[in-house]
Amino acid sequence: MIVVGGTFEFYVIKHLSKQIFIGTLLRAFIAPLIVLSAAVIISENSTYFNFDFLVYPAFIALFASPTAITGAVMAKEMDNDADLANQCVVWTTIVSIFSIFLTVLVFRLLGIL
Repeated sequence: MIVVGGTFEFYVIKHLSKQIFIGTLLRAFIAPLIVLSAAVIISENSTYFNFDFLVYPAFIALFASPTAITGAVMAKEMDNDADLANQCVVWTTIVSIFSIFLTVLVFRLLGIL
């Protein structure tokens, strides 16, 4: 993360702002919303899948966590858009602080956790 933070450049944000916004939105909010909603619906309507309060924190950790740093390294090594991958890692890390908090808060308010 220190290496990715060291390669963080502000001028890239101007050119890739739309892609960064969409990628961050999808990773930090949309994917957890879809997966966790599906898990709750499946758990309530299925006898085969019966998730308890111990499974949902694992789902939150899996699907609400930031983009992996290895994606940025792999994008650079594969001659792909390393700037966008670095920005997605940095921005999803920053936004995940709030998205994970909000996800846990909503689940607690709904009585799922």
